[in-house]
Amino acid sequence: MDDSQKPTPEEWSVIGHAPVDAGCLMLIDPCYLRDGLFAGNAQIESWYDDAVVDNAENTHWPVKHGDQRYGHIVSTGYGDGFYPIEARFNAEGLVTEVRIRFIEKD
Repeated sequence: MDDSQKPTPEEWSVIGHAPVDAGCLMLIDPCYLRDGLFAGNAQIESWYDDAVVDNAENTHWPVKHGDQRYGHIVSTGYGDGFYPIEARFNAEGLVTEVRIRFIEKD
């Protein structure tokens, strides 16, 4: 992308989409999935039940395994969908903010 195509720091740019089929989205560092949360863990379904099913009435909650926190889960409000992921960039082209709108403002 050349300088004429770079968004200004005030602009939001769609960088991808988040498919949701569980009515919620998990925000987590990918290395935790590989190295911590799921490494050698034969209890994935149990973890899913604890992390997602048991919290279905909440709007947000931490991703934990034992006492270790790995990330956060947020409800999408109305459920499943294909939600745009937007980002803002600084002058160097580095991501400064990310947002995912689940419900459009009135």
